Amino acid sequence: MTVPMAASAPENSNASSLRASTWSTPVLLGGLCFLLVWRSAPWLGNQWYLALPVSLVLVVVLILPELFLLLYPLITRRRESPGRLDMPRPKRVLVEAAIAVPTIIGCAAVISFAQWVITRLSPGTSVVPEPFEQMSRSTGGVYVYGSLLTAVLLGPIAEEVFFRGFLLNAFCRRMPVSAALLLQSVIFGVVHFYTAQAIAAAFLGLVLGLVYLWRKTIFTPFLVHAGYNSLCALSILTAMHTYTNGPALGVAFHESKTESVIEFVAPGSPADQAGLSPGDKITHVNRQPIQDPKSLVRTLSSWAPGDVVSVQILRDGEMQEIPVRLAKMSSISWTQGNANARSSRAP
Repeated sequence: MTVPMAASAPENSNASSLRASTWSTPVLLGGLCFLLVWRSAPWLGNQWYLALPVSLVLVVVLILPELFLLLYPLITRRRESPGRLDMPRPKRVLVEAAIAVPTIIGCAAVISFAQWVITRLSPGTSVVPEPFEQMSRSTGGVYVYGSLLTAVLLGPIAEEVFFRGFLLNAFCRRMPVSAALLLQSVIFGVVHFYTAQAIAAAFLGLVLGLVYLWRKTIFTPFLVHAGYNSLCALSILTAMHTYTNGPALGVAFHESKTESVIEFVAPGSPADQAGLSPGDKITHVNRQPIQDPKSLVRTLSSWAPGDVVSVQILRDGEMQEIPVRLAKMSSISWTQGNANARSSRAP
């Protein structure tokens, strides 16, 4: 693979800082080990932080790892020439922005098309990361809005410094450029998500790497990264608005379980008034099968607040059918539920 280089992006003192830096092999391995530990953390479960304040969870789970990604390459590098994070001169800022905008649109179009193809070939599979889907089905809060701000502001600059400024440059000194480009994109994808989501993230990492090698500045891939994340954040906020004003039963499920067994019923909610209880398994809504909480969300979206639906449940080995009048999600109070139920509430 030939990597394009632009004659219009000449080397200069401001654009050579990270490109002229070197990192020892132990430092490179240390950075990769951090990624491995960070990516493996979700396998440990979330019980350890459920009792912590939400603001502290935001700092520990999101902000501190991103700060590590930003600072580690800068602290451990050996610079061969001065510079400031490969930033362009002021007169080039508008040029780089003009390049970033169509790149953002192109990435969004390709990933959206991939989403469409995947849903046709494998219904139920999505390239949308699970955390994004969970935020889309939430009513907001400190953690959600803090996560979105981190993804739009801190995340792009920290990850561009680490993955393009550090990993890509370090790999380029140890292997052919094309191999380094592919390797950093694969790592970028695996670190972010799994399966279909990882493929989408790897594609984005490949594009960001190409842009960095082409423009010789970290600024342009940062703009692309931040712009793409901003589009994702906007779609999440739009989905949150729809979800908040959509129909709801007022039940929550344990986030570690895939079955639609009720974990918590919000006091005063339609489910509470209809007599649904924790331990009930929702099997159908208006004769439509419910396999898991996600399918309940999709099914209820066909109705509006105020509609009456027939909810079939399995209770103590017996099937029961209960009519429930749906309410608006924003009208349901979850304050009396436990932290675990609140973190996994569904319509």
